[in-house]
Order: sequence, then structure tokens, then C-alpha cells
Amino acid sequence: YAGALGAGNCRPGIVTETTGTCLALVTLAERLPSLPPGLLGGRFPIRRYQFALAYAKTAGLVLDWFRAQFYPDKTLADLESLAASVPIGSRGVTVLPHFDGVLSPQPHPAARGAFLNLTLAHTLPDIYRAILESISFSLRENIALLRATGFAISIARSIGGGARSDLWLQIKADATGLAIEQPAVTEAATLGAAMLAAVGRGAFASLEESSAALYHAHRTFEPDAARHAQYEQPYMAYR
Repeated sequence: YAGALGAGNCRPGIVTETTGTCLALVTLAERLPSLPPGLLGGRFPIRRYQFALAYAKTAGLVLDWFRAQFYPDKTLADLESLAASVPIGSRGVTVLPHFDGVLSPQPHPAARGAFLNLTLAHTLPDIYRAILESISFSLRENIALLRATGFAISIARSIGGGARSDLWLQIKADATGLAIEQPAVTEAATLGAAMLAAVGRGAFASLEESSAALYHAHRTFEPDAARHAQYEQPYMAYR
């Protein structure tokens, strides 16, 4: 929740997505609707708001696993440069990134990871790109869950390690059809903790004021309609 504050998530309509080891989405409401299984909720640090949380247990952790098993001498940035040349849909490879079960959008503790539709023509960069796309699809289905539950979401702000990847942020924008904002400070939890301290010290009158004043966007990745359409079939294969 400090991360949400650090990403300027201080009013309804914003969803912050943290792509680190796990994937976590937070959005706000003055009053929570009835939450389905797969969504958690409670009081937010801004007292007049409550939060809804969607959560996928394995996200960047799958990238770390892939690199350790297949490319231990390369960095994630190296692998990203290889994946950049792979077309949308990863040439037909579908990945389920749920290596340790699913919480959102529908709880399924026994779910496990899978690599599907592999042929002798596929390469490791195809598979790496498919992992990036699959986690973007997880983001898309959880945004859809929040919207179906009654939350109006107009923009997503990306934080955590995944927010440093321009390629991945553009994949997320195109896959979800939603603008993805990259904060100037991607380690937003640290900034959010500073916001809390600033309010406690009296430098700001409220958390809304501190979050709005100290959050700054670095870049916005807009979805492309043609690329979004190209993602429809891969997304349905993932679903």
C-alpha cells in the first residue's frame, strides 16, 4: 500500500500494478462492493478509501527461474533484447505462469505452470517472450475482474522491477488496451514510505496531498489498436 501511494494511487480510477516477484493490483473505492473470491479488500492508509487487491503469486519469479535454468550467463536485459525481435503471440507459444497456484482472478491453489504448443521450430527467445506476454495476460484478466466487480479503471501505473522494462510495459499496454504509466520512481514503496513520514512530520496536511505532490510520471505507454487486436487470439489461448 506504500507502493500504491508512491505511485500516486490516491483516488478511485487508478490501478497500480506491481510486477516484481509477484503481480499485485491495487485500486481504491470509498465503499467496497461485494468482492468475489480472488479479490481481497480492506482499509487503505487514506482513511476515506478502501482498497481492492488482486494478486498473482508468480510473475517476475518465473523470469528469474527461466534465466537460471537456461541462460545463467545472461541478464534479464540480455534476454529482453532477444525477445524484442519475436513477433506478437510468440509464434504460437502459450505459457501459464502459475508455478505456485492461482489466487486471482479465481483461486486455484493446485494450478501449475505450463508451456504449450511448442514445436521444433521454437526458440528460447520465443519462450521468454511468451512468459512476458503471459504475465501481461494475467494483468489483463485481473483488470477485467476489477472492472466486472464495479471498479472504474482509467489508467494503470506500473511499479516494481518490471516497470524498468520498456518492452514489457508496451506489451502490457497493447495486451490490456489500457495506458500504462511508468513513474519517475519505480521503487514506489520507498517513496510511499517517505510520503507517510512527511505527513507524520507535518510537511503535508494529508496523504492525498503528499501523494499528489510527490508522484511524477516519467512516460506513458499508449496501447496500439492494431497490436491490441493481434493479442486477442493469444489471450484467448492463454485463457
